[in-house]
Amino acid sequence: MFHDDAASLSAQDAGGLISSLKLDPQGVTVQHIYSQALSGFAAKLSAQNLAALQADPRVKYIEQDGMMHATATQNYATWGLDRIDQRSLPLSGTYTYSTTASGVKVYIIDTGINTSHTDFGGRAVWGPTPPATATTLTARDTVPTWPAR
Repeated sequence: MFHDDAASLSAQDAGGLISSLKLDPQGVTVQHIYSQALSGFAAKLSAQNLAALQADPRVKYIEQDGMMHATATQNYATWGLDRIDQRSLPLSGTYTYSTTASGVKVYIIDTGINTSHTDFGGRAVWGPTPPATATTLTARDTVPTWPAR
């Protein structure tokens, strides 16, 4: 991540970025350059290039990639949600989302959905009786299902 006054660094291509930062091209593989919400880049770095970036005053911080897991607790959960994660009384008033929902199929009843849309990443599929040639559902059609990731 670059400091705000060095944001122009992320407006370059990978070669320009490596050159501007004076990195050894043999010890860096730029994987992605961030120039919209963030100003920085993701890369595999040699120890030499890592040390060079750590000493560069234009660099705000460096963070190693890691695995993240989303878990959340909803306060003031409705009675139905609270009962799902807690059978014994009295209810706590919270619901903890602690599952990946692996293996769950979701059935959507809506006025229309484009199963070929890129946001679905190929996970939206037709149910048992799809319309003959349509890729957009209407309320009269069969509902698509999303297999778990």
